[in-house]
Amino acid sequence: MTGVALAVLFLSCLGAGAAVLHGLGLWRGQAALERGALAFAVGFGGVGWLAFWIGTAGVLSPGPAWGMCVFLSFGLVFWNRPASPGAHPFTPAAWLLLGVAFVALVFDLLEAASPPIEADTLSYHFELPRRFVEEGRVFFVPRALSAATPLITQMTYAVALALGPAESADALLTGWTLISGWGASVLLYALARRWLSVSWALGLALVLQTLPATIYGAGSGQVEPRLALFVLMASAALIRGRDEKGLAPALLLGVAAGFYAAGKYTGLLFLPAAGIGLMFLGGRWFSRATAFTLAALVAGGQWYGWNFAHTGDPVFPLLFGVLGLEDGLYWNADQAAYLGALLESRGQILDGFFDAIAYPFLATLAPLPEMSAGRIGLGPFILLALPAALIGAWRQRRDLMESGFVPVAVMIAVFYALWVQFGGIPKVRHLLPMMPPLMLLVAVAACKADGAARPLALALGLSIALQVAGQGVFTRTHVVRMLAGEDKAAFLARTFGDEYGPVQWINANGGRIGRILTTDRHLLYLIDVPSVLLHAATAPVVESRAGRVAPGPLYARARELGLTHIMDEHGEAEPEPATFTHALVRLGVLRCLAREADFQVRRFHSLTLRTAKMEPVNKVIWRLTPDTCAFPPDGGAPPG
Repeated sequence: MTGVALAVLFLSCLGAGAAVLHGLGLWRGQAALERGALAFAVGFGGVGWLAFWIGTAGVLSPGPAWGMCVFLSFGLVFWNRPASPGAHPFTPAAWLLLGVAFVALVFDLLEAASPPIEADTLSYHFELPRRFVEEGRVFFVPRALSAATPLITQMTYAVALALGPAESADALLTGWTLISGWGASVLLYALARRWLSVSWALGLALVLQTLPATIYGAGSGQVEPRLALFVLMASAALIRGRDEKGLAPALLLGVAAGFYAAGKYTGLLFLPAAGIGLMFLGGRWFSRATAFTLAALVAGGQWYGWNFAHTGDPVFPLLFGVLGLEDGLYWNADQAAYLGALLESRGQILDGFFDAIAYPFLATLAPLPEMSAGRIGLGPFILLALPAALIGAWRQRRDLMESGFVPVAVMIAVFYALWVQFGGIPKVRHLLPMMPPLMLLVAVAACKADGAARPLALALGLSIALQVAGQGVFTRTHVVRMLAGEDKAAFLARTFGDEYGPVQWINANGGRIGRILTTDRHLLYLIDVPSVLLHAATAPVVESRAGRVAPGPLYARARELGLTHIMDEHGEAEPEPATFTHALVRLGVLRCLAREADFQVRRFHSLTLRTAKMEPVNKVIWRLTPDTCAFPPDGGAPPG
């Protein structure tokens, strides 16, 4: 059943994309693989877009999900005879690259066969779709930057879950991330074949698929590898716009930019970047700009309207102060200042023009911790191939200026400039969506330089060798699982170590746990009972900032949220007054909480490399006991 569900979802993406491309008149003159890969990109966004409306209508269940996917699959009737791809001899180099691609695919299959373990995936990429499907509807989650945020990609995960049985949830999610995680590489290969040979195009696609950031994100729920589909879709529209004088390329570009904006807040930076790239096509600028804007608004505006309807801030909570909003249930001025200071402190590594220029080099050669590029970087290919690309671009500057590559280059450059200025925390993986068209531009330009074949082959070969070796290290834990025949519980116990103990206790006692509060975002998906995440900066459902916590208000809020249990952790030292842990201990003394379970937990610094564990902490599971609760007269909330 899992395989059937994934196949139907895949066909629905192809069908939806085929219908859109046919309707825009952009279905002509494309080879079969390019047509299919581009249709998948369009349809992937289209399925997520439609799923939003199904979810907010409260009918996110198997019947509507199957009905939508089967209906969209009928779009394949528009698949008329594609253009002939022409001769494409497979050289020994091409066969070698195919063999390496097969190895990379096997690594990815091993990851897909294992339960998910990546932290962001467990905290919201998979957790939110799971909760949406359990509820049968999309509901607002007031968690800044990780829940109350554009979720078009996660809605395709929700559709995957709705199509299959609940007991196959892990397989449905990891299977769909496997399929969608290869989409950008296939589309890059298909587009590259217009200008490059089979070998060069294969090498380029393989470099993308084995980038450390891709390895990290494509097999998990991370959105950046899927957002790359929309950037390639936009690039194809700009390239087509050089020859197509109608409005269809502008409409496709608007849809791509809208989908990106519906997938991540950084998509708001991609909108002007794509629009400025459109201006470089020349001619009919007003009508094209109008078509682009309307298409982007329709394709990407729904999540911002959703946030506005619940909070008054379409980019919740980033415009709280700008819009002059009043303190409310989800956010307040004090919280906005706290988050703003945190984001500013983490974004200070980029300060000025020269830092912006140096960033790509630093991220590759000497990454700072704030860049999160030590093991999740963008690989060496661009730096290795850049000299040949610059030479080739200069020698063929007249031809290149007349090509569709100029608008694409402008789009990438404008996005990068805006991202450096307004992108918040400068994690290098946020640039992954820009990598496929940038790699294509670099490779095509390098091929224009005399004698560039060997340097380009060396850049490709070294990059692929290093990255596939890195993928082997990354996949090691999944290989061990396969060889040892571990079931889900054994795999998670080995992977998370001590941390999995509290999860097992909670799930085993789920019958008497109504709702639990936890600070462990990376364990949310693994907990089978209803849960609430507490995070001082982004999920302030309960006040937990040091110096601001009092037992009475904490207990009153816990009762208001319908909590029955709270899971907290602390070190060996006595907790400081006015902290969350100190308030819990005080509530225990007042018999408002009962200590149900204690665990000594040590986390790994890295699950992938199994580096040394951190210092141990005590993890405590408290049970609310309103029948015995006795606050002092100034406790802040009445007993019970």
